[in-house]
Amino acid sequence: MGCSNSSPVANADTVEARLKLGLENVKTNLHDQLDDSRMMEEVIKVLFVYLKTATNTEGFQPFFIDSLVGIYLLSDKMFPQQVGTAIHKCVNPEHLRNRNLTTNMLSFTHVFKELEESRAKVAGDGLADGHLSSSELIQALGGSGIPGVPEHVTLVEHSVKNTVTYNDHKQLMLGTLGPLCELVEAILSVDNLKDSFCDFAGKGPNWLDDLQRNFGVVTAVVQVFEPSQVSVDLKIPAFVGPESYGKSTLINHIVSKGRYVEFMPASPGMGTQVVCKISKGLHESFQMASDSGPQSGSVKDRLAKVNEEMIKKQQKGMLGIKDMDILRAEKNFESPVPMEFLDVPGIKPSTAFHTSLALGLATTVVLVCGSPQSLETQLKNGDLALLTNIVRDLEAPIPIQAAVSYRVTAAEFGRTKAMYVHILTSFFPTCEIKEPLWMNFFVMSEADKERTVEQFLEQAATGSTTIVDPYARFFKLQDQVEEFTKTFHKFLRQELKDYFQVKMPKSSATGTGAMKEVWDNLVKTQTDTNAAKQLLSEQMSGNGIQETLERVVLQDELEKVVVNVSGKPVSEVENVVLIAQGLLIECRLCEMAWLIKQAKELHQSGFGDMFKPLCQKINAANVVPIFNLRVSEAYAMFGTQLAEDADEEHDKYIVNDETHEEKLNMRWWTKECCSKVAPYLGPTAFAWFLTGFYLVSGDSKNKNDFLKLLRKPTTKEGADPWRKHMLDRLSEIPYGTWVKEVKAAGSDQNTMFRALFDSMEKACKQFAKIAKESGTLTVATNFAMTELLELVFVMTERIFAKQSTLNPSDFEFTKFADHLKQYDTNQTQFDEVHERIGTADPDEVAKVCTEALLLMKARQGKVQKWESKLADMQTQLDEMQRLGSMCSAPFTQASTDSGILLVPNEVRAMFAKPEGFWVSSEDGKTPAETAWQELDKATVMLHNEAPPTDDANAFPAFALDKIQRIGFSIAVYMRRLDTASFDPLDKERALLTKLRGQPNFVKLFVLWTPPSTSADIEGVWSKKSKDNWNDQKSGLDVELIALDERFDCQTFLDDKVKVAIQESKSKGDENMRKLREELQQMKHKFARELKAFSDEQQMAKNINALDFHNFMRKDVRSTKEEKVKSMKSSKVNFRIPKGAPLKETPEFLSATIDQVTDAATNERQSTFSVNELSCRAFLFNVMLGQCVGMARGLAGNAHDVVITSFLNRVGEKYFMSGEQILKEMDLYLKKASASAASKTDNLELQYMQILRQMLTKDCFEHMYVGCVTYMLMPALYSTVLAVVHDQDTMGSSDKNYRHNLLRAKSMLGDKASYRFWLEHMAEKKYAGAREKAKIFSPF
Repeated sequence: MGCSNSSPVANADTVEARLKLGLENVKTNLHDQLDDSRMMEEVIKVLFVYLKTATNTEGFQPFFIDSLVGIYLLSDKMFPQQVGTAIHKCVNPEHLRNRNLTTNMLSFTHVFKELEESRAKVAGDGLADGHLSSSELIQALGGSGIPGVPEHVTLVEHSVKNTVTYNDHKQLMLGTLGPLCELVEAILSVDNLKDSFCDFAGKGPNWLDDLQRNFGVVTAVVQVFEPSQVSVDLKIPAFVGPESYGKSTLINHIVSKGRYVEFMPASPGMGTQVVCKISKGLHESFQMASDSGPQSGSVKDRLAKVNEEMIKKQQKGMLGIKDMDILRAEKNFESPVPMEFLDVPGIKPSTAFHTSLALGLATTVVLVCGSPQSLETQLKNGDLALLTNIVRDLEAPIPIQAAVSYRVTAAEFGRTKAMYVHILTSFFPTCEIKEPLWMNFFVMSEADKERTVEQFLEQAATGSTTIVDPYARFFKLQDQVEEFTKTFHKFLRQELKDYFQVKMPKSSATGTGAMKEVWDNLVKTQTDTNAAKQLLSEQMSGNGIQETLERVVLQDELEKVVVNVSGKPVSEVENVVLIAQGLLIECRLCEMAWLIKQAKELHQSGFGDMFKPLCQKINAANVVPIFNLRVSEAYAMFGTQLAEDADEEHDKYIVNDETHEEKLNMRWWTKECCSKVAPYLGPTAFAWFLTGFYLVSGDSKNKNDFLKLLRKPTTKEGADPWRKHMLDRLSEIPYGTWVKEVKAAGSDQNTMFRALFDSMEKACKQFAKIAKESGTLTVATNFAMTELLELVFVMTERIFAKQSTLNPSDFEFTKFADHLKQYDTNQTQFDEVHERIGTADPDEVAKVCTEALLLMKARQGKVQKWESKLADMQTQLDEMQRLGSMCSAPFTQASTDSGILLVPNEVRAMFAKPEGFWVSSEDGKTPAETAWQELDKATVMLHNEAPPTDDANAFPAFALDKIQRIGFSIAVYMRRLDTASFDPLDKERALLTKLRGQPNFVKLFVLWTPPSTSADIEGVWSKKSKDNWNDQKSGLDVELIALDERFDCQTFLDDKVKVAIQESKSKGDENMRKLREELQQMKHKFARELKAFSDEQQMAKNINALDFHNFMRKDVRSTKEEKVKSMKSSKVNFRIPKGAPLKETPEFLSATIDQVTDAATNERQSTFSVNELSCRAFLFNVMLGQCVGMARGLAGNAHDVVITSFLNRVGEKYFMSGEQILKEMDLYLKKASASAASKTDNLELQYMQILRQMLTKDCFEHMYVGCVTYMLMPALYSTVLAVVHDQDTMGSSDKNYRHNLLRAKSMLGDKASYRFWLEHMAEKKYAGAREKAKIFSPF
């Protein structure tokens, strides 16, 4: 009900009046759009058809029944509810689709296979066989040990990109272990169930206990593993002991060199209640295993809250695997080898299982105890008695060390030290007992504390090591998992025979009970033309959206505006367009919230009514939402796992070996094409599909009708361009030709039906042509994609800024935007590290700058300016690392007047056996041999020592060690006699690299006999050769000496070597001065960049909301439009069933066994009956399913290219990436949900949750599929769905084509088609046609 361009504006002089008029326009548009339900009716019918088709598909019945067994068990008296809950998770249809349901419906073999394939992919193409060992995988994920790179850099820099990879693997593993752990625990919780199952399995009473522990330990390993902290040689001491014996206190001293810092909470009373893993990190941080990522802040404060939660759980009973959560804390501490610490809760019955799991990760038990008497008592009949059982049941014996701290003095410990060893040996006879340590830090001096920590770390560094390898541990479980699941599968089948014998009938005439009623409902909903209409009228009324807009926008939002602008003309209101923009966005939000809510209710009522008999049969009345969700998941997932050769052409058809006739492989077409609509049987996907279906199709008109009241019209209003394009394409459909061809086939049934099915194939091809030309499946800039991206972009601003409550003509930040300003904004960290850079010594500069750079990278997000700058700073840091290493390189400043003769053993061997080398001197000796003999005697001037090994690769390290330990500043190096190259060989380059790292080493003479002699030395050692031996950045001067007939050794020693030794001290000092000066300059430059980064972060927080709006309007829009243009088109290749196989498919054409003589052909033939409507419904699903699949692919690419990019651009204002913003939004919404109190807060929270979901890839894809379905539905309806054959008259007619075409055109807004359609129906004397048709009017 639009308004003209002039009269409404003329009659609405005030801002208030124009805004109200604009909102009324929006209300009217939405009412008309929703009341015209014809397109959505067809969508609902498609889903009903898919339900019936899927139900008829081979293999669906066992899949469906198995998927519901957990819900059935929730109400079964034989099994406890926790068993039903665990089974329900195990038979999730996403897993079930990959299993052989006959042999093992609980199998997780597919997960192990998927993980194996994925981990091989991580390694890249480096492994020829495609397999990857666990240690290789860990290194691929970010292992340590990269030569020349500091440990803390290796552990962070080389793993960041792989954290996402491991997180994916982690979800796979925990998705398997979680349900299995719960199932084992549930069985163990009921004695008679445990006994009967173990008897059935033929296993001993400890079988399930062992499984529980094994599954639990691997779960813990998977949870605590962090790619950025990998080490192949890891020591993990676990601190255990009675409650409140000071375990956390000990750890606090150990991680701070004996100086007590309360890193872990250690106050009197109940201590640590959750297993804590303390790893080395640059800064203090924490992350619960259940958290999505590391959290900044105080470990102590977070752990205190976790302890409170765990105490409440303990009060309810024993803690199991489902309660297992591990705190992963990081702190910068020192240790002689890679090391982590486990702080284990005080040993007591309620936490015994968690203690067992923790010790399964450890390499040493550190038993925190008091006096020998109290230790023995505790082990005999106190809480520590549990420890003896836990250690005994471990997979392998573990070393134990007593840490004596609880109320024991040094003197008492000295007298009783041997008693601790004796007691521990008696209680743990299979374990190595380490030397006890006195660690009562409360009575120690500061010096003693530091020495004690060093002593503890030295002892902890000895003995066995472990690799916290989640992959090796997980794969080791595969046989146990398969044995357990297969056995329990058989056990369930036996115990629940009646349930598993329930059959889904193939027709309404067969079967009994609940499944027959469900089937009857499926048949009814497909055949009842009013079923979809009735559902929509109940849930999607146009009056409903009008009432909601009236209440939420007109009453609530408009009231805020009216207070400020009441009675004012447009000219007197500042930023009037921003007021309108704000209200329009609130209208969209209100519409989105209403559509999502109604869609979920529509889904619930549709599924609820259809499957209510089955719900009652399995006693699921108390869990109806869970039941409905599982039903929809079962239909959505069934058939989505294709065989490996599913794309092969021959799989589309089944060929009769005798007649060579083809018929459709219905299973293949259902899986490959029809199943693409299956996800929209799920409530969330359906809700966003329906939102996209309605929202985008009407948004353009709503926007124009609202904003036109505030601008001068510049273009003539009319239908969207795509509507005109589609109307033109519909007019080109040659349905008349198709019908004529069917009629021309004559009365012969065989020929006529062949023509009929051929016409269906042509109809599909015509639709495919229209779909391709529409661009909705191929072109990224098509109308639907453009509108949807624009809508998502505009609504994204609402996440951060909205119309001001106090001043509607201005903007204000949302609470979430205010929250983001505080995101990880510890300015103190920047100030602290900046100050440390300024005061850092040369050997500390690189380390401190590394911390600074990592801090910057963690807060850089995707700011383009800083991405390149940080790359430059990384290069600068590498150079600072080199300079710092040189400045701090050890060197003995000896007052020696000698150098060193560097001759590898391979060269020494040549001089010992010189045969085979040329002789050029008169006495028969080569110049090289003469030089060697004389240099060998010059021991006063040149230290001469043979390397300890013949390994040429070890020679550079040997040379540098001698130079640094003795203090040589110059050296003479002799090359191999048979070397032909003038340039340094690889091993000589390695030697030069080593020597250049020592700035006090200033001169190297290289002696060598060239292949041929020359009077011109420069001709032998060219400038290029000299440059190849020397490095301009290095203070080492390499001089090349030719060993020919002119070489005189004494002259060389006097004129060259002696002079070089005399000058070496001053040159070394000069080298050090230059290095320190260069390092100082680089340090100051680095500090300036850090300061600039920090300042820009602070400035970004000071932006006001209106400036942010303009940033979105200009900068972010520019990024979005640039990325839209960069998107590439997709190829469309429809699979279309051929007419001949369609005809031979029994589901579509049935025939009698009796034959009669045909009058026209005089041949005996069967009598045929065609199920044309079923066939066309099937083809409708085939074509729509492919459209859905292609649309999702195009939308997924658009999300990756466009939405991700403009979110990153938005994130620049917060120095965050788009991904970081969304993760932080998840955390914010989780916290806000718990604290929202007022009606306004709840509504705002609901809107923010909708906007967050809108930005996910899946929801965006679902919305786009809704848009595309809305646009293509008229074409699909017009081409594929019209029935031609009339079984009553045995003739053919185009009346249904004309009817469908006119209806489709009227759906698109063609008034002439609508009026003609009414007249056409009236002419045919349809009862009440005109009145009935009015409800379909879009006008």
